[in-house]
Amino acid sequence: GPQVTIETPRDGEVVTSSMITISGHAKNAAWLSLNDSQIFTDEKGAWSEKLIVSEGTSIMTVRVRDRFGREEEESITITLK
Repeated sequence: GPQVTIETPRDGEVVTSSMITISGHAKNAAWLSLNDSQIFTDEKGAWSEKLIVSEGTSIMTVRVRDRFGREEEESITITLK
């Protein structure tokens, strides 16, 4: 089935800049989204997106679906101080 990992930032990380880069890898992905917006991988399955986060706590959720409709997701929480 599909697999997705978020490599940066780490879950629970405190950031000091509102502009962050979230990145990771996906396997067996026919479709991939970050907070319900479609994103894309390179040929090796790596993905990276820049986001602007609001002050306080933000939850980032990445979902992957394979061509058979199976899904997996991973979420992290970050805090902007």
